[in-house]
Amino acid sequence: MTPKEVVDYLSEYIIGQKQAKRAVAIAYRNRWRRQGLPEDLKKEVCPKNILMIGPTGSGKTEIARRLAQLTDAPFVKVEATKYTEIGYHGKDVEQIIQDLVRTAVRNAKVNHKKQVDLARKEIEEIVINQLVESLLGPNFSNEQIINKKKGDIRNGAMNDRRITIEIPPNLYEKNDFDSIMEFIDYLKSFKPGLNPKNLITRLKLKDAKQQLLQTYEESLYQAVNYEKNALKQVEEEGIVFIDEIDKIATNENTINSQKSPSQDGVQRDLLPLIEGTIVNTKWGDVKTDHILFIAAGSFSMNKPSDLIPELLGRLPIRVELQQLKKSEFYKILKYPKYNVLMQQKELLKQEGVNVNIKDNAILKMAELAEQANLSYEDIGARRLHELIEKCLEQISFDAPYLENKDIVIDQQFIEKKLKQYMEKADYKRYLI
Repeated sequence: MTPKEVVDYLSEYIIGQKQAKRAVAIAYRNRWRRQGLPEDLKKEVCPKNILMIGPTGSGKTEIARRLAQLTDAPFVKVEATKYTEIGYHGKDVEQIIQDLVRTAVRNAKVNHKKQVDLARKEIEEIVINQLVESLLGPNFSNEQIINKKKGDIRNGAMNDRRITIEIPPNLYEKNDFDSIMEFIDYLKSFKPGLNPKNLITRLKLKDAKQQLLQTYEESLYQAVNYEKNALKQVEEEGIVFIDEIDKIATNENTINSQKSPSQDGVQRDLLPLIEGTIVNTKWGDVKTDHILFIAAGSFSMNKPSDLIPELLGRLPIRVELQQLKKSEFYKILKYPKYNVLMQQKELLKQEGVNVNIKDNAILKMAELAEQANLSYEDIGARRLHELIEKCLEQISFDAPYLENKDIVIDQQFIEKKLKQYMEKADYKRYLI
């Protein structure tokens, strides 16, 4: 996908924040560009890591998460404050790569199982071909008779006929295939009668077919080393999102009693990880040179320059996300794919309740979300979830028993449901 296509994809789910979208789109495209480079140059080209600066709820995490989904890349989100300097009690930063590999291996295992399920039909065809060869011999070439025998095997007409079958002796031992298709090609190339070490057994055709299918399917699970593939994917495509990076930044005004092992020491421990090192995991060694690191923080109490210079220098792409206002809240409620209002409407449809939300109601919710963020703590788009839950709480509770299943939500409905909530917000403005 081109950078423009990536931005368009992200815009289906995230409103605004064009600068941040462009930054991750370019990073994604550069990964594709790198794959076409000569091997010696390819090793030297490293990703440009990103520092996202913006208030909470502005879309920092969502941008990184959607990028990972788009690329099907291994992705892990961590909080910088959860780690301690090596030597202190607690998790050290190398656990980040452990978690990334664990995620990749888990996903690779799921994908491998899906591929095995898809390959079953092809394996059955290989078994039928081998059974026909056992019946007619490897050099038999009359296609009409071959096709007839295949049909007889499929419909069970030859189930009681006894035949001799052969199974490769190293089938279970061979587990270094890069893909299931490579293993399928290996099975296709197997010819009975050519290897005296092959296991030979004589069975009814029905039992022989079942044994071959079972043997091949069981070995198929072991044949592809998906853990090795997962390690390679982590090294080439992994994305690490480090949230709350601002919470481990210290400045000259931070007194020693306020510092913790989760600050300067953690920053220094992150340096080799982001710059490129080898981390030992239970699945094997992982080089972090080409993993994309995206660090994010609100920096409301400090500034990016409060990070140690060495760490800041390893996050060369800096993007600032804007605070969300009424217009953005309105768009968030209305336009993204699978937006939160659509999700709620679809959930209530399962109870037979049809909710029609008027445009003026959406505008009012956007206005109240902005007011609430100004009056309370600014939590960005997360405020919308809170307001929507308060508006629909009674409907959701009564949904199974409602006689009138068609509900219209307009501006007056929103004002009534959120009146008490907004009165508290207005009152809080005057508290010292």
